[in-house]
Amino acid sequence: MKCFRILLLLLSLSFVNTGKAEDNPAQQPEGLQKIELVSPAEAITPDQSFYVGLLFTLSPEYHTYWRGPGVVGVAPSFEWNLPQGFHASTPYWPAPEVVDMVGIEANGYHDEVLFITKITPPEKIDKEEITIKLRSAWMACASSCHPGVGDFALTIPVRKTDAPVQPNEAMTERFKKTLAAIPPQAPENWKWSIRRHESTIFLQLELPNASDRLKQGDIHFFCDDMQVDSDQPQQTEFPHLGDVDFIQQLSVPDFAPKEPQQLSGLLFNSEGWPGIDSKHIEITIPWPTAPTNHE
Repeated sequence: MKCFRILLLLLSLSFVNTGKAEDNPAQQPEGLQKIELVSPAEAITPDQSFYVGLLFTLSPEYHTYWRGPGVVGVAPSFEWNLPQGFHASTPYWPAPEVVDMVGIEANGYHDEVLFITKITPPEKIDKEEITIKLRSAWMACASSCHPGVGDFALTIPVRKTDAPVQPNEAMTERFKKTLAAIPPQAPENWKWSIRRHESTIFLQLELPNASDRLKQGDIHFFCDDMQVDSDQPQQTEFPHLGDVDFIQQLSVPDFAPKEPQQLSGLLFNSEGWPGIDSKHIEITIPWPTAPTNHE
């Protein structure tokens, strides 16, 4: 029954609303109050990186999705059309929350979310201004899903001298706040291990120093591919003996990747992580052996 419900949601992707925007008037597709391409940069300088972002303002009760949506949903896509010599980074993904799609839990965002990309220009720019173009596809969901596709453009002057440019203070502050909250990588000396038994993954952490004891909060793993069933509860065990700080039990869906090379995503602890000013950390753990060889 659950797989049938998921199939119905995925079939809704065939009904796509398409919109266009020139030089960034905000769009108002169904499920969103607006969506727009924005930047704190009032002008750019050759060979100096700057940020742009796709800003979603969602309608009440609606959500969109993280890079690993879970068992339902589709993550926003970013297809850049940049001037010659310009390069775009992969997007910075803010930490998601658990969202509900007609009774199925997934990974996404409510209210407002800013997807930031760093743009690097070439050493020399001959034009007085440049235009950055983006095509994005997304889903906005509540009791039903509304896929959309939009074309966006942003024209920015090129600064030829060292004369200062008055910053866009409100947008600069918004970008700073979003970037400061992007989850950091887990420290390299933290010892992780994973194993799979039948349809359960066991994710285990051992901190290197006894003084860095873990605060035992609510722990949740957001997987960025389909190895973990987002609609199944996760169980956390805090062993009383030994060096292991916690063990997280994760359910594997029937349609999980057959031979993944690693388990990656975000790990949330409501009490935060030792020595880290964040409740979320990025982790990437290689599988020691093919997880299809179940114990």
